[in-house]
Amino acid sequence: MYNSIKIPDIPEKDSEVMVSSEIIQAKQEAQMASELRDIKKLIAKLLTKNSKKELFLKLHNKSGF
Repeated sequence: MYNSIKIPDIPEKDSEVMVSSEIIQAKQEAQMASELRDIKKLIAKLLTKNSKKELFLKLHNKSGF
């Protein structure tokens, strides 16, 4: 004979609440990931701008202008 595993019954409302909270959590994680991408883009943009400024100043100072 086979050993049977009894899976407890989850009341329908509880399962709906669990799914709802998982959806909410997934949405929050997606929002945070989106914000993180935006922050990374902004940092990269700022670094690029600063790098261009520094390069310009270095070239400007070396050329004696």
